[in-house]
Amino acid sequence: MRRLTLVSLAGVTMGAVVSAQSLSPADVQSAISLGRRGKTAELTTHCLAEAGFRQSMKGAIAGGIQPIGSFDVTVSLNAGRIASLAASAARVYKPFTPADVPDALKAPAMFIAVIPQGPRQFEDVVAVASPIDHIVLKSKAKADLVVQPEHLDTEPVEWTNLAGVTVRANRGLARFPVGAVRELPVGDFVVTVITHAGERQCTIGAKDRARLFAVH
Repeated sequence: MRRLTLVSLAGVTMGAVVSAQSLSPADVQSAISLGRRGKTAELTTHCLAEAGFRQSMKGAIAGGIQPIGSFDVTVSLNAGRIASLAASAARVYKPFTPADVPDALKAPAMFIAVIPQGPRQFEDVVAVASPIDHIVLKSKAKADLVVQPEHLDTEPVEWTNLAGVTVRANRGLARFPVGAVRELPVGDFVVTVITHAGERQCTIGAKDRARLFAVH
């Protein structure tokens, strides 16, 4: 897997225009404007992917450093990703114009950005995120329906000075075909993050799904 740059990950996703065509110059400019005005939340949705109850309890009983940490998940389409890139540039007072948008970001796709939360200590347990192996989407109505990503990039992250050790994990950005996501049964869908220590899941509700795919 190709490693992601931090800027790529910061620029996660789109939620405005979905069609069989590439984004128009006007669509791109609109996404950039929203990003520079801090309006990326209009084009994205979020959820928290966590370890299951049984695994969390097992880790809590065992104590020490346990791979039961959570992941912040951001879901969007192309416009949201472009808006986030523009927002990231604006935060450091750098320009971002349509010329800075790669052609690959203009073709319809859904992006899932998965960012591990930093280590958290609860009494005798330090919860850390387990490294990501893969990311898929599942239907809430039919669990056997799985959408595979067209591409998955990961980038290593680490935290130091935690109980005298270095904790390593990674973050991921997955690109999914819009058509396959649209074909999932109506209703909620589940983002499934497959890690070294098992699956971490969170749900995108039907209302947020509809909002992301709305044509503006």
